[in-house]
Amino acid sequence: MRKDKTGVLVGILMLVIVVLIVVILYALVVKPAINGYIVEKQNDAYSRGIQDAVTIILNDIQQKGSTQIDLGNGQMLILRPSQQ
Repeated sequence: MRKDKTGVLVGILMLVIVVLIVVILYALVVKPAINGYIVEKQNDAYSRGIQDAVTIILNDIQQKGSTQIDLGNGQMLILRPSQQ
C-alpha cells in the first residue's frame, strides 16, 4: 500500500514539474516571440499607412495642383508644388 502512495506522489510531482517547465518555456520563449511578431506587423502596417498617406497627398497635388489638410481648430495646411 505504501509503494502505491509513493508512486502516485512521484507521478504528481513529475506532473507538477512538467507543468512548471511548460509555463516557464511559454513565459521566456513563446510569449516574447509572439509579442515580437505582433510588434513587427504593427510597425509594418504603420509604415504602409504613412506611405499610403503620402502617396494620396502627392497624387492629389499632381491631379489638382494643390491639396488641403485640415489641422483642426480652424487651421488648414495647403500644399502645392513650388514654382521654379
